[in-house]
Amino acid sequence: MKFASLFLIVFLLCSASTTNAGHIYTGLYGVWAWDDMDEAFKLLADNKFEITDDANNRTNLDKAHKRGIKGIVNFGLTREITEDEKRWQSYLNAVAKGVTAMKDHPAVFAWCPVDEPDGQLISVDKIKTLTKLIRSIDKTKPIFTVFDNPEKWSSYIPYFDIIAVDPYLRRKASGGYESVDVVNTWLKKIRTDLGKLKFSKKPVWVVLGAFSLEPKEPGATANYKKPSPEEFNQMLQMALNNKVDGIMVYSISVGKGTADYYRWDMPVNDPALWEAVKKVPLVTEPLINKAN
Repeated sequence: MKFASLFLIVFLLCSASTTNAGHIYTGLYGVWAWDDMDEAFKLLADNKFEITDDANNRTNLDKAHKRGIKGIVNFGLTREITEDEKRWQSYLNAVAKGVTAMKDHPAVFAWCPVDEPDGQLISVDKIKTLTKLIRSIDKTKPIFTVFDNPEKWSSYIPYFDIIAVDPYLRRKASGGYESVDVVNTWLKKIRTDLGKLKFSKKPVWVVLGAFSLEPKEPGATANYKKPSPEEFNQMLQMALNNKVDGIMVYSISVGKGTADYYRWDMPVNDPALWEAVKKVPLVTEPLINKAN
């Protein structure tokens, strides 16, 4: 097994250097669960990850910058906010204030006003208003989002600069869970849809699922399957084959502070999976060196 794993890692390294020509960004979700953000960003830097979504204020951006980490600043829009006019206006004001305050910070990589707008079925008009507001304040940083509904995401594509998809191993209505092939299927579909809409030059990122979200309710079935290290390597290879521009991994920690799910920390609860995830920046490193 050890020899097989070593062969796969070498294969990934060689494939990365031949199937992609540019820089592939790498990042990790979930470091917010660390009590000490300095330690959280050190964890990213020590493992050569470049991007975090947990630097949403100038204090944390300063800490990220100290470690050479860039932040995708997340403003956390939900459908419920958009359906209450008072909350919606308050949210827009907060976004305007936040973008104004942080737009000149060297650690800001992109703005992420909303996660999974397609899955949330948020009004496209609201998304248009929101992204127009951000661009009126800052025309230099890209606007990033993650899609999770292949049947709905086309309507939202025009309003974002960096398009990510999160093909997790979700529980299917028919029973069982998605196979790792969902990564290949979703990436091919988003490329096709971008081409149809004449947005084929927009960067495409993938968020690979590597987490366990176990419900506390007795007898409840988990909505997501945690991949094995071997399955994660397969998903990573599919991402590289599809020439993605960025690879994020969700998540080094989930469930902190929730009443419904158990907390799960990858390095502690599944060190073998953590070892596989830590290979992501190493797989893309030949590209980084070549680009520089």
